[in-house]
Amino acid sequence: MVPVVFLLSAFLAWTAAGASVAFAEGDAAAGKRVFKRCLVCHTDVAGKHKTGPTLHKVLGRPAGTAKGFRYSEAYVRAGKQGLVWNEDHLLQYLKNPKKYLRKFLKDPKVKSRMTMKYFREKDRRNVIEYMKSLGD
Repeated sequence: MVPVVFLLSAFLAWTAAGASVAFAEGDAAAGKRVFKRCLVCHTDVAGKHKTGPTLHKVLGRPAGTAKGFRYSEAYVRAGKQGLVWNEDHLLQYLKNPKKYLRKFLKDPKVKSRMTMKYFREKDRRNVIEYMKSLGD
C-alpha cells in the first residue's frame, strides 16, 4: 500500500509542473496590454515603422531585416551573424536589449536605441505570445 504522504507529494509535484508549463507559454491577451508600452516606438502593423521597426511577423525574422526600416549597423550585423528572432532570443533580449546584443555580438561597445526593458519574465512571455499572434 502506498503512503498517503507520497501520493500527496506526487500530486503536488505534478500540478506544479503543469502550472509552470502553462505559465511558460504566456497569455496573448495579457501580452497585448503589455505591448502598449512597445507602441511608443514600434507598431504591430505590417510595413509601418516608427522610431523602431514594425513588430508584425517579427518571430522568424532575422535581426535587422524589416523592409523599409533603417537599422543600426549592430542589428544588421547581428542578423548576418545568425540572430533570428525566436521565443528564446526575444525572452532574453527583452530583459536587457543592449546587454543581450553586446553578448550576442561579443562586442562590449555595441549601442542600441532600444531602451525598454521587461524585467518580469511573465511580461516578456506574455508580450512574446502576443507577437506570435501578429504573424496570422
